[in-house]
Amino acid sequence: MTFTTDPLPDLPARIVALGGEGLGAPEIAAALGLGVRELEGMARGDAAVELALDRAEAAAMAWWAGLPRQAMAAKARFAWASWRRGLAWRTEAAGHAPRARSAAAAERAPPLARINLPCNGRSRPLPDGTCPQCGKRHRRRR
Repeated sequence: MTFTTDPLPDLPARIVALGGEGLGAPEIAAALGLGVRELEGMARGDAAVELALDRAEAAAMAWWAGLPRQAMAAKARFAWASWRRGLAWRTEAAGHAPRARSAAAAERAPPLARINLPCNGRSRPLPDGTCPQCGKRHRRRR
């Protein structure tokens, strides 16, 4: 029987595998039974662990980016708003700044057409008795 002195054998491969499941650094540390500071200390002391954490972050982002495609392939319903909030939270927690919008995209384009729908006289009147759509006073039908 042989004993290893390394308490976590094959640590870099395990870190990358956990990142491939979409886990971030705190979740990887918890899955390995370590604290976040302990894992960061290991990364500072070992270049292989630091590289593995970098690859795990890339694998986690690829996992998150692949979720919509997998849902479309499975013809399943996908919660886009929750996914975007989760992805934004992950990128901000990892220290990535949100992507800057261009000046042209920041300015709102004017509407292509403006459509005025005529009043049908059935809208609930404002407190002063006028119609909120046309400003006239309509007779109330009983």
